[in-house]
Formats: sequence, structure tokens, C-alpha cells
Amino acid sequence: MRKIAFFILSLISGIASAQIPHLNGQVDIDMKTGQITCDFTLSKIPNLGKDYQIVLNKGFNIKAIKDVDNNTLKYSGFYGGAMRGEGLTYAPLFKDSTMVNPKRLHILYTGAFPIYTDTLNFIDFKGLIAFNGKTMRAADQSKWYPIIYDVKNDRLIEQVTFYIQVSAKGAKTIFVNGDLPQSGPAGRFKSDIAIAPMLFVGDYGVQKRMVPYF
Repeated sequence: MRKIAFFILSLISGIASAQIPHLNGQVDIDMKTGQITCDFTLSKIPNLGKDYQIVLNKGFNIKAIKDVDNNTLKYSGFYGGAMRGEGLTYAPLFKDSTMVNPKRLHILYTGAFPIYTDTLNFIDFKGLIAFNGKTMRAADQSKWYPIIYDVKNDRLIEQVTFYIQVSAKGAKTIFVNGDLPQSGPAGRFKSDIAIAPMLFVGDYGVQKRMVPYF
């Protein structure tokens, strides 16, 4: 019994001490062109030494990666980058080696994605950032925000707390899971509970359902 209790206490302690990343920043979406521009700061990055990478959807191009002092960093992955699922992997560099425990990174990037209006994409899956002229979807696996990959333990740290501002001209509704849907063309979304945020934008309404009170 004591061994079981010790195991449970150890497990709780491990969860409590685990570092959960925090995502803060701005997303600008052009529904007419399919362009997405992001300006994010990823803080509270777990201390993984050099055994980490940053994963972003392969459709994005990084403008800059900056450190805690706003210095622009060199990074690997822009040439001959390695794929991990639907994303490309990057790593900020100090001299010629991966930077140790960056703690906080400021990442700016942009990308444009096809808009399917009169034809259908024969391939559709959760990792695809999809535009159809009226809606935009970035579901799980799409890696629309920077994700830390723990190399040693072979795991993606997708769950984050966040405070995000989303702007999308012409959008009637914007939704980031973890918070309530908001009327467009812009909204602020926050979650103090770690979650893998998904992004849905479009020309659709929101139906409010009354929850029975007992």
C-alpha cells in the first residue's frame, strides 16, 4: 500500500513540475488569398538541453527567430529540412550548435495555402490547413503554431496555455478551442489550461445552446 501511495505521489509531483509552454501573439489571415502571417512568442519552454526542435507546418516560411533579448538567431532547417509528420523541423543555433535551453523564443513566419472553391482537393486529412473561400481550418496535426519536439523522448509537446489575437478580414466567426467562439473580423482567445489549440475561421454563425440547470 505504501508503495502504491508513493508511486501516486511521485506521479503527481512529476506532472506538477512539468514545464508547460505558453504561446502568446498574433495571427493574421487573408481569406481571399489563403495567406497566414504569425508573430508568436513561445515561453516557458521545457529544459531539454539541446535535445529539442521546433516544428511548423511545411507551408510556412520563417522570417526570423529571436531570443529573449530580441537578438535575431541563426537556425537550422531552412535548407534540406527534415520532415516530422506535416511539419518541418528547425533549431535555433548558438555558433554552430543547437542553442541550449532557450526558455523563450520569438518566431515570425508566414505562408500561403491553396483555396479550393470550384474544385475539391482529393486529399484531405487533419494535418492539412484548408481554405475553401468561405472557411479556414487548422485542426490537430496541422502544426499551425510552433510546437516543441522532445528529441530524447520522441514526443511532440503540443499542449500549451495561450493568449492569441486572431484577425481575419471578412470572417463572421472565429474560434480557437479552449475559449468561446467570437464574432469576427478579430478576436482574442485565452486558455490557462494546457490544450492543443485548433483554429477555425469562417462565414458561419454560432448556435448558443442552453444548458439545463438542475
